[in-house]
Amino acid sequence: MHHLPIPDIPPGRDGYKALGEFVTGAVRDITVTVDILISDGEFVANRNSNRGIRNDNGQEISWNEHEIWRASNGRLAEQWSVASGLDLG
Repeated sequence: MHHLPIPDIPPGRDGYKALGEFVTGAVRDITVTVDILISDGEFVANRNSNRGIRNDNGQEISWNEHEIWRASNGRLAEQWSVASGLDLG
């Protein structure tokens, strides 16, 4: 289950797929740098710095993501995520 702050995104795996298709459809040559990764029991938190090239105008874009994940039975069970600086409008 995801708790992504994006209106109209479907729940579950379909939501992850829709988000991935949206981002990779809007940005190419994406590079992700994991700045910090912390785990505590069933929770993992990370901060990523990302950059890529916008498909619509060829300009470089950069943004940060902050995510918290909960694992259960060896699988990712929940995700909370916030991105700052990702303006594709």
